[in-house]
Amino acid sequence: MGWIKVLVLAVLATAGSLAEAAEERRVALIVGNDAYRAMKPLDNAVNDARAIERELKALGWETTLKTNAGRRDLHAAIDAFGGKLSSGAVGLFYYAGHGIEARGQNFLVPVDATVETESDLRSDAVEAAEVIATMKAADNPMNIVILDACRDNPLKARSGSRGLAVIPVAGGSAGMFVAYAAAPGEKADDGAKGGNGVFTAELVKALQVPGLTIEQVFKRSVAGVKDRTGGRQVPWTQASLSGDFYFRPGAAKAEVPVTSGGGGDKEALFWSTIKDSKDGADFDAYLKRYPNGDFADLARNRLEGLKGRRTPGNELTVSVAAATPAPAAKVLSDLRSPGTVFRDCAECPEMVVVPAGSFVMGSPMSEPGRDENEGPQHRVTLSRPFAVGRFPVTFEEWDACVASGGCNGNRPDDQGLGRGRRAVNLVTWHEAQSYVRWLNSKTYSQNSTSVENAGAPYRLLTEAEWEYAARAGTVGHLYTGRTDTADREKNSPHANRLKPVGSFAPNPFGLFDMFGNVSQWVQDCYKDGYDDAPVDGRAVEENKCTPVYRGSAWLSGRTLDRFATRRGNIDAGAASDMLGFRLARTLP
Repeated sequence: MGWIKVLVLAVLATAGSLAEAAEERRVALIVGNDAYRAMKPLDNAVNDARAIERELKALGWETTLKTNAGRRDLHAAIDAFGGKLSSGAVGLFYYAGHGIEARGQNFLVPVDATVETESDLRSDAVEAAEVIATMKAADNPMNIVILDACRDNPLKARSGSRGLAVIPVAGGSAGMFVAYAAAPGEKADDGAKGGNGVFTAELVKALQVPGLTIEQVFKRSVAGVKDRTGGRQVPWTQASLSGDFYFRPGAAKAEVPVTSGGGGDKEALFWSTIKDSKDGADFDAYLKRYPNGDFADLARNRLEGLKGRRTPGNELTVSVAAATPAPAAKVLSDLRSPGTVFRDCAECPEMVVVPAGSFVMGSPMSEPGRDENEGPQHRVTLSRPFAVGRFPVTFEEWDACVASGGCNGNRPDDQGLGRGRRAVNLVTWHEAQSYVRWLNSKTYSQNSTSVENAGAPYRLLTEAEWEYAARAGTVGHLYTGRTDTADREKNSPHANRLKPVGSFAPNPFGLFDMFGNVSQWVQDCYKDGYDDAPVDGRAVEENKCTPVYRGSAWLSGRTLDRFATRRGNIDAGAASDMLGFRLARTLP
């Protein structure tokens, strides 16, 4: 039986601007059913629901997730959801699972339903109209309904109709938006088992882009689905909106052509005229006029950066995307520009500015080579740019620490390969921390006013920062840029151990040797999985700590070149010739 997924998004808004409604409290009920007992089980409904929940939660929605819900549980959840909406919250209901249309009515099928004929639907299924009625009764500002259900009718005795009935957009509400994963009667790709449906995957990606209206979110989703399916699947939409709704307000709105008109256009026009200004008074003026405006956070960030500007003669040595750092007059605010390369002192490691962003940490259960300690997957948001060592710390940099009395005086054996620009190894986690302390004593002081000492101390990367930096926005589970293993077996034991850092191409963030030279200590203490893991990039720390290390090494197999691979089987006081470290630096 062919399975077709359809997504229906209905926006029901009372009088007033949708943009204003978007600023209010947002509440979501998300349901994913695939473990059906008397019907064909589904592959990805629960995964799709979880993906939507992670994204909405990252966007500030208050979410309730129900997976494999029975009829009573589903009814109770809808009632509780209606109670929350009555407080005036914006509401969103998402359902992924079996859905059946009969005589013009849509039914959502719980996992405990026994449905063979249309008459069974009345007793065993839940009418989608019940959700709509619950939302309307709440008299709240705005509601979004997403129904992601199979198109084929699985009833043994069919009425001849297939899929869900189209939700009318006219009448009763100030605005409505309806979108289908595929045009009526067309098949929607369910995606690989254990993953996400093609449409849901593209929708989640579009939701991550700031400054898009709801229409623009779906235009991106349409383009992504068409590209991935070679045009076989084309999502379909209908709309009746009186204003703009943004899932993720943000900077992208400034790039939209501005037209004369309402207050939103005036604000965008104001912002577009000052966004590149070097005068803090311009951003003060914007914040006085629009204290809660769409660009308020950006304005405050610019003000913070401008307050850090330095007078002539008090500059930081910086270069942007250069092979080696070169002197350039840059203010500290420039250090927030992704791709900037800088070095705080002659002996200091080169650092690359990595942009703020969010990503899904860990691996799905379907990933080849996966270990159970890589789950559950969870979205991590890194809200500020930070700097990462362009390379792992080298023997050359370590030896400078030892020469000046730091690093516990340990000068690890290079095993006859040479020191210099090869990654230092045979250092314990505690010794890596001693290098961090030495570097901070050399470049940083809480009372310092010099530019090169400004900002937060150097440190090891957190585990989340390491994975984010390693992935660098790439798609897939395996790093593909490493080429140092082809002749490993036919060479002598030392011939292919360590290469000078930077021998192979960098990743998209400009970072070298995240894989294939030495594995790298991170700050976190090892936990056997990500239950209750921080979602803001912080490290997991304990008094008694067995540290995590990430990345593959010179003798690692290609299976360890996966972004999600993590290990915690080496004590903090032990060392390995396949294990080194790299640094992070919080930016001012």
